[in-house]
Amino acid sequence: MKKIFLIGALMGAGAFAARSQTIVTMAEQLVELKIFEQTTANGYQLMGSGVDSIGRITDAEYQLHLNYFGSLDSINPNLGVDPSIIDELNNLALQIKKLLYD
Repeated sequence: MKKIFLIGALMGAGAFAARSQTIVTMAEQLVELKIFEQTTANGYQLMGSGVDSIGRITDAEYQLHLNYFGSLDSINPNLGVDPSIIDELNNLALQIKKLLYD
């Protein structure tokens, strides 16, 4: 009976030793976790800067559209039309806008 108990204890101790980690293994895992953390942080920063770039491009394109449609409200003075007529037409356009949107 004592032999069976001793064999069982030795087998259990052997199984326990096989599952335990050495300090070298734990140090390797810590290094790998630190590298993973740095890679994740770098990826997050890269994605953040990409999203910011997309936002700046979108804002610039929106501003181009605003400028274009805003320029349609006034008459180009380079068309060779009398400047007094252009001023009068621009004033009329502003008055119409005020009536419509105010």
